[in-house]
Parts: sequence; structure tokens; C-alpha cells
Amino acid sequence: MDPDTSASGGAPSQITSPITDSAELREIIVRQGAIIRSYQDQLADMQAQLSRVAIASPRDPPPMHGYVISHQGVEMDTVKVQAVTGWPEPSTVRELQRFLGFANFYRRFIRNYSSVAGPLTSLLRGKPKKLSWTDQARTAFLQLKDRFTTAPILRHPDQELPFVVEVDASCSGIGAVLSQRRGEPGKLHPCAFHSRKLTAAERNYDVGNRELLAIKAALEEWRHWLEGARHPFQVLTDHRNLEYLRGAKRLNPRQARWALFFTRFVFTVTYRPGSKNGKADALSRQFESANDPSKPEPILPATALLAPVRWDLMEEIR
Repeated sequence: MDPDTSASGGAPSQITSPITDSAELREIIVRQGAIIRSYQDQLADMQAQLSRVAIASPRDPPPMHGYVISHQGVEMDTVKVQAVTGWPEPSTVRELQRFLGFANFYRRFIRNYSSVAGPLTSLLRGKPKKLSWTDQARTAFLQLKDRFTTAPILRHPDQELPFVVEVDASCSGIGAVLSQRRGEPGKLHPCAFHSRKLTAAERNYDVGNRELLAIKAALEEWRHWLEGARHPFQVLTDHRNLEYLRGAKRLNPRQARWALFFTRFVFTVTYRPGSKNGKADALSRQFESANDPSKPEPILPATALLAPVRWDLMEEIR
């Protein structure tokens, strides 16, 4: 049998001898300690560099895909805003399309975008070959450019805070603002804007139905935040036509679908009076549904109560 192998395993019998010299052991420990300290110094330098970057950049984060995202929220890229402020007045259909395409990219930051841009988009109906520029279009163009320079930072929604939804309806469009109260003394900060033009059929709705449509559109747009929210949210309206929502009505099929949709949410509808009104008056507009023999039913759930509010929303939005 080979003396260098064992009888059973065939492994070499010669192995590395253990370190027995204390001087050699101390040398190894010192050498390993130096390596560890070198790594620690490198990590400390990297950490210091990252700290300096973090301190220098919170007020000037880099833009990403046209947006500036920070711990505060989302805002428009300042370079893009400067491009809008210097945008020349369109003289052709193509130039107007280019401007509206750019503006539409940032519509989420513009309150009542559809209403503001309405006179401009109406010039493109029917695919005209020549631009018919009007004084109304010029006013809308300048107003839209001004909205870009005053657009707020959209705060990140916080599920720990209750939401406030302000809705507005006109003869041509609907708009909504999703906000939350933050800081002291609880100022409202917008999280998102939403607006769209009314269809031809929707323009035939009465004021109450248009306002109700605005509420439904807002709840659909932000359903991922509002449905199942930890706190009941508040819907604000400056119309005095929603008292009828508290009572039972003969619902047509559309209103019945809306009533079923509203049961998904827990919210209150609050009338916000104008600057000349110190408190809410009785709200008494009714649906005209005498020809509908169906059983009266409420449109909004019983939890959606109406109440007056005395603060001005526009002054609280920052």
C-alpha cells in the first residue's frame, strides 16, 4: 500500500501543518486588520460623498421624463415650463396641434384644463386646413401659458390622511381636484387634477345631473385612492343644487347605475358657499321624473350627508 494514502479513503495523508508560531499568528492578524481598516476607510469616503450629494440635491432633483420628483411631490420640469412661457402664438393648424400636444402632456397639473383649453381645441374640429385665430383663442392661449407658470407641486397622496375632493361642472366640461390637509393649520395641498369636456349628450343634463356627473367622474378617476380609504373623504361643491340627493327620487337607468356606483365609497357631500354667503341655504333642486313610475330611491348613500363649510378652498390650496 502506498504510504502516502490511507487504506480506506485514498486521500493524501500529508496535510498543512497548523500555525504554531505566535509571532507568525500576530503578523497574520495585523495584516488582516489592516485590510479591514482599508475597506472601512473606503466605505466611509463613499458614505461621505453620498451624504454631500443628498444635502446638495433635495431642492434641485434631476428631471425624469419631463417631471421633477422629490420628497414633496411631483412637479413640471422647469426647462419645459420655460419653453411654454416663450411659445409663440400659433399661426397654423400644425403649430396649434403641436402646442396642445405639449400642453396636454402636463394637463394633470392644470386646474380645469379642459375648460381653459376649450377655445383652442374647438378650432381643430372638422380637421380644418387653415387656422381661424380669434380673440377668444388668443385669451385662452395666454391663460393656458400662465397656468403653467403657476402650477402647484402635486403632493404624494398619504393614506393616513383623509382626502378632500372638490368638483365643478359647467355647460361645457367638468373638473375636480384631489387634495389633503397637511401641516399647520391644515392647509389643503393638491394631489391631482382632473378635467374633461362634456359629450353632446351630457351637455343636455340639467345642473344637478352635471354636478353629479362631476362627482362620479372624480371618484372613477381616483378610485384606487378613494375606494376603501382609511378615512371617509369629503366632496366639496359650490353649487346649491345637491340637496335633492338626500331624498328619495324616481331614478332613470343612468341615475340607478350611478347610485350603485356611489355605494362603493364612504364620503360626505358638502356645499361650500361663495364669498357673499355666510352659511349654506336650503338646497332644493329636484329631478323632473314625473313620467317615471318606478319606486323612489336615493341617489347617494345615506352616509353622504350635506353640510355647510365656511373656509375658502382656493385660498387654502398651496
